[in-house]
Amino acid sequence: MQIYFIIATIDGRENNLDKLIKSIFSNFSYTSKKLIIIKQSINSKPVISNFINFIDVIYINKFGASNARNIGLDYLYRNFIVQNKDLITFPDDDCYYNFSFSKILLDNLNEFDIIFGDIRDPNDQFRMGSEVYFHRSFKFSFVYINCPSFFIKSENIKNIRFDNLFGPGAKYFAAEETKFLFDISLNNTNIKSLYNKQIKIFHPYEKFNPDKNYNYSFAQGKLFKIILSKLSFIQIISFAVIILRPFAGFIFSYNNKKREYYKTRLNGIKNGFLS
Repeated sequence: MQIYFIIATIDGRENNLDKLIKSIFSNFSYTSKKLIIIKQSINSKPVISNFINFIDVIYINKFGASNARNIGLDYLYRNFIVQNKDLITFPDDDCYYNFSFSKILLDNLNEFDIIFGDIRDPNDQFRMGSEVYFHRSFKFSFVYINCPSFFIKSENIKNIRFDNLFGPGAKYFAAEETKFLFDISLNNTNIKSLYNKQIKIFHPYEKFNPDKNYNYSFAQGKLFKIILSKLSFIQIISFAVIILRPFAGFIFSYNNKKREYYKTRLNGIKNGFLS
């Protein structure tokens, strides 16, 4: 089995990227690896790594994480003989791996098409994002999956690409993975997924940034509006649980900072949906 890591990055994040690269080669010892790094750069600063033979770097001057990942996918299928069961993943350039879960991937590869886990804070105290309630139903669980947390068989995404309207650097700041995975679910209704908490990807945690919080929520509301007509009733409920949680948080929270967080989330989702 081969795992292809498609990584979008920008200037000024070289230290984060180096940490990610080292963590990949430390924690995926059971498998063959190939890194495709798409550097959105004006200065074209080189990517320095001790593993350069396993890394291909593409320099582009157009910004946007979804666009960069699409360029990486096109490059992958154009330049490599990719087997149907090879895995593809899209780690953020500032995340890293600190647990080896290669065996989990290998043991479940024959049965499942997509395997995903948790994005964790650096101290491994909590999961970022909503709890996963459907551990083996991709149709319902795609809304709970963060971009760096999933590994998907190549055969499921050969003709699927990220929507360039969503994601960092795009018109809508986030939710690119949700749109991507939703498109996959439409393309293959029989796709099988597995959620495993032992799969941990670590990511810096920013407690509360009002602008980021609003923009992320706006993107979620906008995406919900775009795909609403294509969702089944159960999927609508599943999606609604996530985007309506801030309402419950605002009503029942007695902490002013938390209430402000939930209020910002609600405004972002509402304005995104109505836009």
